[in-house]
Amino acid sequence: LMTRRLDLGPILAIAAAAVAGVAIVAGFIIVGGPGHARERRLDDLTTQKVGQLIGAVQCAFDASGVAPIDYGTAAKTRSTPTAGMPPILCDTTGGEQLKVGKGEAPAAPGDITYRDTSPTQIKVCANFHSQQTWEGGTQNFPPYSDIYPVLAEEHSAGVHCYVLDLVRSAGQFGPPPASSPELPPRRIP
Repeated sequence: LMTRRLDLGPILAIAAAAVAGVAIVAGFIIVGGPGHARERRLDDLTTQKVGQLIGAVQCAFDASGVAPIDYGTAAKTRSTPTAGMPPILCDTTGGEQLKVGKGEAPAAPGDITYRDTSPTQIKVCANFHSQQTWEGGTQNFPPYSDIYPVLAEEHSAGVHCYVLDLVRSAGQFGPPPASSPELPPRRIP
């Protein structure tokens, strides 16, 4: 009687392919696919635009004590002179590289808008592709996250607005005046 030897090669190949397929699907579920990665990169760019806008507005506010009426005005404002340095434009591009809409409804993902709501308060809105959660990292707007903690808040996909009660900043734009009240930022839904 002859015993027949079972060839396990094809069975092992199919099992390995199935395990690899499950691993790929699990990876997309956990991390997200290429589309999700693209959306995160675009949201990072939107976050950078918000940071650039807030930087120009903060510089203009530090120089004048009043929230600029629009981004173009902020960008063309000259900074407060510091020891040994002459004033420079609050946005060195003069506002030419950043498109900022008016109002509170950025039209498409990646768009941002600006509105001065009072002489010392602004509302910056951005349209994000995806939700920002603590698990997915935090937004970072140095040095403005320290002045305005509301900038580090989680947000859902779509339009999210940041309401900032402006305060004179210490540091790169000069020291705050002694009479500057430090109001906590507030968020208006």
